[in-house]
Amino acid sequence: ILLPVLCSPLRAVAWIERHGMSGATMQSEFELWTAAPYRYRLVRVSGSESGGQARYTAIFEKSTKTTAWTASHGMTAAECISTHNTLHASGYRIVWLDGFGVDSTAYYNAIWEHTSGSSQRLRLGETLSAHQSADATNNAAGYYLTDVCSFSVNGTPLHAGIWAVARSSPVEVRYSLSSAAYQTEFNSMGA
Repeated sequence: ILLPVLCSPLRAVAWIERHGMSGATMQSEFELWTAAPYRYRLVRVSGSESGGQARYTAIFEKSTKTTAWTASHGMTAAECISTHNTLHASGYRIVWLDGFGVDSTAYYNAIWEHTSGSSQRLRLGETLSAHQSADATNNAAGYYLTDVCSFSVNGTPLHAGIWAVARSSPVEVRYSLSSAAYQTEFNSMGA
């Protein structure tokens, strides 16, 4: 099913959304929608656990971007860091990061684009205190948090983050908020 999503009052972007896929189905859908005649870009991929198995949700979008890109799903932390380091050395920057747990293992999904930009650092599967310590260390070195994802593995909250050398605007991060506390922070920051 092809569904239009309004990105602005002037144009609609065609996109495809898939839910509850196994890793093999995710790969098949990726191969289908990113190849001719569609040539869509994967813009989001998220993982979750269902019945002890990894399941994926993905959004593919018709895009006018011409930059090279690549994506991978279901990576262990070691695979994700290795892939990121190799791609980053070739001019790719991570633009989407998702973490999720299946049983006692953390897995990651990521999308990279070949773009000019500053250096990035990636940290995966950390407790909140380790993540916040990494944030302070990275800030002192001139790197600022550009993306964070939080998830749990066997009930243990974990965090993954991307830091980049430059940022365009101030960033405020809050962790472990209840729904009410989130709404309060949202209202405060919005004002």
